[in-house]
Amino acid sequence: MPVLKAHAKIIDAAEAVDGKRTRYSIEGAPGLVLDCGVAGDRVWLVRYQVGHGRGGRTRRVMRLGSFDHDEKAADHLSFANARKKATGIMSGAVLEGVDAFAEARKVDASTMTLNEVFDLWLSPDGKRRKRTLARRTLDGYNGIYDRHLRNRLGSKALSSLTSDDVRRAIEAIKKATTNERKGHRGTQATKALVILRMVCSFAVDREIIARAPTRGVDDPVPAAHPDGKQTRPLTDAELRTLWREIGDHASPAATRVIKFVHLTGRRVSEVTGAQRSELRLDQTPPVLLIPASREGNKSKRPDVLPLAP
Repeated sequence: MPVLKAHAKIIDAAEAVDGKRTRYSIEGAPGLVLDCGVAGDRVWLVRYQVGHGRGGRTRRVMRLGSFDHDEKAADHLSFANARKKATGIMSGAVLEGVDAFAEARKVDASTMTLNEVFDLWLSPDGKRRKRTLARRTLDGYNGIYDRHLRNRLGSKALSSLTSDDVRRAIEAIKKATTNERKGHRGTQATKALVILRMVCSFAVDREIIARAPTRGVDDPVPAAHPDGKQTRPLTDAELRTLWREIGDHASPAATRVIKFVHLTGRRVSEVTGAQRSELRLDQTPPVLLIPASREGNKSKRPDVLPLAP
């Protein structure tokens, strides 16, 4: 493992080598590792041993967090603090035989920002979900969080957030996303609050916080439209007009997709990626196979769509 001297500029310059992930040890800081990924991300790791079981001491690795010397808001992830944490973790693990990961997590919980907890909640190693989040769902969560919560609350320690902090932020989001002339009711504020509730619930389960600051905060905007459904089925006359005139307003490919989804009732994303090899026209009735990996197939299981003549 290459060695770096404990100098901020040298640590800042550390990066992946030849397109491969590279880990550096730090001179004078045993156990502290700088993990540099190919995408430019850098993460502090601590290698330590714990316990005295039949197999001797168990080797473990703990992730301290991302490091960026230019991020003034991330002072607790600076080299000096990373070395201090690493020393404490290793001494506790080796001398006392405790689970250093669990102990360090308790200590670090009070300093974890909302941004850090959100990233942990979305990561595969964070919330234990029954199945992997779909790409569109993941993009949706990230989009709402980045637009409305990251700059308003993200840099604050989650343990220090109060219900009043949450209410003020949600009201600001509602105000920013409401436009009566365009029919925008500020529902983005409700969506942001839903994500915040899920993140806080996760943080309570992981003992990062004792109580969710979202408790007692009401939805700023009703999810249901006050005038009823925002969409309705097309009437027969409207369907007839759409069928006859859609070709004058859309490309041939888009026209085929629109007609197909109206005939089958399937999502656009389920059928736009269809391949000829997925058609079984020689069967009775003919069918279209929709693979589990197709975007829009929320069940994540292979599906068979019967086709009308």
